[in-house]
Amino acid sequence: MSKQLSADEALERVPELAGVQWRWEALSGGLTNRNFKVDTSDESFVLRLDSDHTAALGLDRELELSVRKNAHAAGLGAAVVYAEPGVLLSEYLPGNTWQETDLRDDDKLAALATLLRRVHELPQAGKAFSAEATARQYSMTVTEESGLRAFAEQCVAWLTAIPSSAVFSCCHNDIVAGNIVQHSDLKLLDWEYACDNDPLFDLASVIGFHDLDARQIDTLFNAYAGGADQEMYENLQQHIRSFDIIQWLWFAARYCSSPDSITRARLKELRSRIAASRP
Repeated sequence: MSKQLSADEALERVPELAGVQWRWEALSGGLTNRNFKVDTSDESFVLRLDSDHTAALGLDRELELSVRKNAHAAGLGAAVVYAEPGVLLSEYLPGNTWQETDLRDDDKLAALATLLRRVHELPQAGKAFSAEATARQYSMTVTEESGLRAFAEQCVAWLTAIPSSAVFSCCHNDIVAGNIVQHSDLKLLDWEYACDNDPLFDLASVIGFHDLDARQIDTLFNAYAGGADQEMYENLQQHIRSFDIIQWLWFAARYCSSPDSITRARLKELRSRIAASRP
């Protein structure tokens, strides 16, 4: 295992910070990377560094930078200041990061639906999401020793059997409360999973990650779709199931490199939900 780059070592590489005094503090909440808030005398930034288990997730950093550029131009995300493999420095977005409680507010769910429609109007990323390829990528790092390997293989088989979507737009693919920032308007953080996908997958991600109930699902869906659409609603249910499978595999891959009791409990919960939703 190679030595991880420290925050100071990374910041010393940034040309825009040459000769500038900075201070940083670690940010909590990130599940994939190491994140830091960086302050100078007149500016603030967010520094993202890869962690030990980042490589196992097969992220396309070049694609992310392209989507981030489009998102910033549309007023949906932060500007990138500096990037190199394993290092990303972006502007700090002021405002309040959403909590799960915000998802209980119907007006905020409607605002989120509007934000998602704007995301889906961005130029296509040029790379389509493959649920099967993503599942196989994550499952490759799930070990026999973890006791999760057999179910990981079953998850891949289930996901492969789900019909692929024919509808693609630029999608964030990681719509969770911690990635939503509210100031004068809503913006999104953490575009590292962004690519072209069925727009309903973005709805499914917030629904599946935060275990939204039927009322919250209906409120978000109706605000996004502009009214009842039974076929579209049934497609959303399929994407929720797909997201749960991918979510389980993601947590399993992470658990195998960084095991902890919270992740183990989430894996158990998702496994029960996936089994119960089998057609």
